[in-house]
Amino acid sequence: MGRRKSRSKPLVTKRKIENKQRNKLPTKFDCIFCTQEGSVECKIFKDKKQGNLRCNACGESFQTKVHSLSENIDVYTDWKDSHVAEPEHYEEDHEDEESDGYGDDSE
Repeated sequence: MGRRKSRSKPLVTKRKIENKQRNKLPTKFDCIFCTQEGSVECKIFKDKKQGNLRCNACGESFQTKVHSLSENIDVYTDWKDSHVAEPEHYEEDHEDEESDGYGDDSE
């Protein structure tokens, strides 16, 4: 009597990797000027290496340079950082600092 042939195991060329749900980053943001929720949309043009955002409510817009790893959230945070860094927005808050802070100086 002969010996039974063993079944050959199929060769594994590629592993089956389960598709894991990634944590998705937001695509719509709140406007820092008009405080409208979800009104700011970002678009990234990787061929031009440029990121644009625009508020649909107040019409405020912003452009910045991007690289191959940039996402919409990066453009939005650049906008927030540049808004904070601009000195013209601080002029209104610091007008009262010129006085000594003790009220009126008529004495």
